[in-house]
Amino acid sequence: MRLVKFLKFGQVVLENYGSQRSLLFPGFTFLLLLTAIMIPPLFAAVVPPSTPLAAKQHLVINNGAEIATLDPHTVIGIAEENVLHDLLEGLVSFDTQGQIRPAVATHWHASADNRCWTFYLRPEARWSNGEPLTAQDFVYSWQRLADPQTASPNANYLQELQLLNSAAVIHQQQPLQTLGIRALDNHRLQLQLTQPMPHLPTLLAHPVLYPVHQGTIEHHQGLDQQWATAEHFVGNGAYQINTWVTNEKLTLHRNPTYWDNTNTVIDSVTYLTLSDSTVDLRRYQAGEIDITNTKIPTEYLLKLPAQGSVDLCITPALSVYGYKFNTQRPPFNNRQVRRALTLALDRQALVDINRVAALLGQTVANQLNPPKILNSQPLQPIWTRGTREQRQQQACQWLHAAGYSEQRPLRFSLLYNAAPLHERWAIAVRAQWQNCFGPLVDINLVAEEWRVYLRSCQSGQYQAARVFWTAAYPHPSALLNLFYSANNRSGTFWHNPEFDHWLNQSIQASDETERARCYQQAEQLLVDEVPMMPIFHSDCVRLVKPYVGGFSRQNPMNAIYTKDLYLIQQAQTPSCYRQ
Repeated sequence: MRLVKFLKFGQVVLENYGSQRSLLFPGFTFLLLLTAIMIPPLFAAVVPPSTPLAAKQHLVINNGAEIATLDPHTVIGIAEENVLHDLLEGLVSFDTQGQIRPAVATHWHASADNRCWTFYLRPEARWSNGEPLTAQDFVYSWQRLADPQTASPNANYLQELQLLNSAAVIHQQQPLQTLGIRALDNHRLQLQLTQPMPHLPTLLAHPVLYPVHQGTIEHHQGLDQQWATAEHFVGNGAYQINTWVTNEKLTLHRNPTYWDNTNTVIDSVTYLTLSDSTVDLRRYQAGEIDITNTKIPTEYLLKLPAQGSVDLCITPALSVYGYKFNTQRPPFNNRQVRRALTLALDRQALVDINRVAALLGQTVANQLNPPKILNSQPLQPIWTRGTREQRQQQACQWLHAAGYSEQRPLRFSLLYNAAPLHERWAIAVRAQWQNCFGPLVDINLVAEEWRVYLRSCQSGQYQAARVFWTAAYPHPSALLNLFYSANNRSGTFWHNPEFDHWLNQSIQASDETERARCYQQAEQLLVDEVPMMPIFHSDCVRLVKPYVGGFSRQNPMNAIYTKDLYLIQQAQTPSCYRQ
């Protein structure tokens, strides 16, 4: 077995690559992972010496929406993932720099061919009810994820890991027990892969791979997920549920059985469900909220002085905003229609409308992945060529060729989750289409509450819908895998054997140059077929009170773990949520 070690080797990697590539460069990330577990890890809040702490360690965060579920196997929204980071913990997690750190697993090693991985679990890990957490808990959880009866929209994530027999188990061709995960004993977990995956640990921080408590689930089996309610939820994370008031707030308290509870500082955290960014801002300014959601009103940002604000926290992100098409339903089962609508948009004009695009890190998206994560030249799609008038003329010709006319206009609904920001974007996009096509199009804007919107997207009950995807791990495959035919996690129902081929080839590539070529070919197919229409990439922008310590501005994964934070002593405006 090839043990993952040698800190000195990691220093050489830093010296050779640090000045040439960003930390998002995949090859560098993989090499760094091989040494990460030997670097002294930062497991919880690191408070600088002599820092006076607030007497009341109660954090208030606006989560932006009411969470739909606490079942990690059925979660598809960011709001839910934010809470699960506190309630559950996987084998690994992201540190404040977006790098992998040990979590339930203290260390791991891989076979020489990177197909067999062994993880060593901490003996002190416990569930919130006091029971020991064992390797068998991960076996049960991942088998439940793959089980067709769970009907998880995330089951195919196991195929992204290249976990042995995952496809066969998901499609009921083999029993759950054949899945490539097994407990060697209580504290050793072994994963068998079908392909070498040297960057496997990077993929294991995703909430879908968090363990769930078997006894609680089986006790409430058939009771409409009663195990995932405030009264019954059993987790292994740093926090546990205290109160849950639907459409208002979810409050968590420290979990005394958590293995690193002694190094955790925040005693409780309240997640609010405010979808209106203006209300979010007002409550932040009133001192009722410590960390806002990621939608800051443009009017506020425009009033900031040139040097910005100490509260404004901008962190890099691996994200893309745009609209996806249901390629199985008319009219978007016609590629010509998807291409026409995509060609007609002036992305730069849309980004410029915001007036604070530069501050928000918004840049025009001409492909799925942001350039900073790619080790290749950005693509130059057809919508980047020629003049705007030429592109619009071609778009109209394509719509006519698809059979649409003033007598038979293209009619469809554009779905988005109800929020002022998304409404403004939808109105601006529709206006551009109407300006280009005139009576050739008839577009209906549809706003749905978050939970309903998620269900509509997941079930395919939409024609075109807003999406904002962030990479689950710092690698091009994170977003590309959304479109892999066996996964269909994009919700576009788009299948392309050639696209699948290039993703399969990327796994078998012998070096980073070849792997990057495979990803570029896959990106080109997305540009040609347009199952999703990208508009912009952006950074993550929040307002964070200066007394919130430990909040990182260098974390491209934007995974906030409350256990990493602390509140510094200073005069705080009384908050109704901290009573």
